[in-house]
Amino acid sequence: MVKIKKIASYDGLELKEATFKDKIFPTHFHDTYSIGIIKNGIENIFVNENNLVATPKSIVIFNQHELHANSFYNQDAWTYQTLSLNIDTLNYIDKANGNNGIKNYRFENLITDDYLYNLIESFHHLPCSNANDKVGKIVNHLIANHQIESRFSNDNYAEWKNTVLDLKSMMQEQFQSKISIQLLAQTLKKSSFQLIRAFKAHTGLTPIAYLTLIRLNKSKELLTANHTIVDTALECGFFDQSHFANAFKKYFGISPKQYSDGFSLITED
Repeated sequence: MVKIKKIASYDGLELKEATFKDKIFPTHFHDTYSIGIIKNGIENIFVNENNLVATPKSIVIFNQHELHANSFYNQDAWTYQTLSLNIDTLNYIDKANGNNGIKNYRFENLITDDYLYNLIESFHHLPCSNANDKVGKIVNHLIANHQIESRFSNDNYAEWKNTVLDLKSMMQEQFQSKISIQLLAQTLKKSSFQLIRAFKAHTGLTPIAYLTLIRLNKSKELLTANHTIVDTALECGFFDQSHFANAFKKYFGISPKQYSDGFSLITED
């Protein structure tokens, strides 16, 4: 069971409620901050080289572009509710509260906070006219109480940092195109093996896996804008609908059709 709503204000803030059983989500990232609560059951989480167990009334946060994997615990089903906020929304609310705003917020991954839990739970049932106040309360409470320092990578590929950043930027801009690692490596006068190893050292993923996740995150935007599944697959760089559908279900737990069918857009009254 998956239900997805987007609120037109705040850049289409996404609300999701889902129940899964026997599901294993592979290592992936979101291009937003995913802030969720565990309603029922238990969820296994692997993030930042830590194994965490989220029990009912836990709050689970995955920061923007933070690699993580999650799965069932002891074959039990688990139900969760999430809201997804982008960096611009966090900055806007932070500045409206009299702060300067920062480029990269980072929050604890697993939290026990009854006040925040109740805020998030009630947000899923509010009429849209009350959304602005509640989003502000959630964001301000997170920033004030659950921020942590950013992690810095310490690896043997420090000299590759700018190259990896350039490659990531190129993937964001040209996600529809076929990107040849071999040609890039030749341009840099490096081997494909060196480039792949350096990229994975900095991001935790191979270039192909990273590009696939960029395409899948972009595909959700198109699906919620009423693009067909076939058009979405082609516009996001997948070579056919089947390849797209398999990848989408692997990382998101549902098919593109289920995502489209379970989606609704909430506009202000």
